[in-house]
Amino acid sequence: MNVFLAEEHNKGRVAEVEKAERIVEEEVQSLELFLRRRWVEERLAGLLSY
Repeated sequence: MNVFLAEEHNKGRVAEVEKAERIVEEEVQSLELFLRRRWVEERLAGLLSY
């Protein structure tokens, strides 16, 4: 009986998990872009300090 309840509960959470996975993927992509920009800013700052 408990296994059945757990399976039913998990089925109801599939949509929530998929939504969370999409959010994480978007955040990872945003982080990658941020880090690339930051890297460029640091390199430019080094060049402009001369």
